[in-house]
Amino acid sequence: MMCTVPCRILRDFFHTPIYLEGTNIHIPRSPFNVNVKTPFNPSSVLATGPGLMHGIVGKISLFEVDCRAAGSGPLDISVEDDDHNLVPVKVREREPNNYDISFVPQTPIPHFVHVRWSDFNIKGSPFKVTVMPRPEKDINLGGEGKIRVYYSTTTSSEKIRHNCRFLQLLLERKKV
Repeated sequence: MMCTVPCRILRDFFHTPIYLEGTNIHIPRSPFNVNVKTPFNPSSVLATGPGLMHGIVGKISLFEVDCRAAGSGPLDISVEDDDHNLVPVKVREREPNNYDISFVPQTPIPHFVHVRWSDFNIKGSPFKVTVMPRPEKDINLGGEGKIRVYYSTTTSSEKIRHNCRFLQLLLERKKV
């Protein structure tokens, strides 16, 4: 006899015993130990930053992945160029489930950034990154000063506001 019993899991449990009885008769080999994990939500993973849009050959491309609202699960990042060559990726966990990602493109061809959470692509993945050749001379904007990133207070997209904050922090870290 086979039956399905719906249940609701409130938090992660490992090796949770499940006791079964049928008409007040103990089921042989009960309790059964099962691994139970809470659901995950890859659509709640937010990947932002300039490294998901453009890059320069030989220069570090940066982006951030925020998985804090996605539940439990592993993060998997891979980058490949248009010729299917894998590009090494560095992942640094800034805080639990919030990561800084970097890679250095080696060829001036499109690259693809794959971001997966619990074996599922997040929204927008794979991201197509336009990679430009490194200029012969480093571009100098002339003079010293500060660059401030502004965004409208009427901007309704949290992603746009987050990208602006990310860009501001990046410029401050580089002391621009």
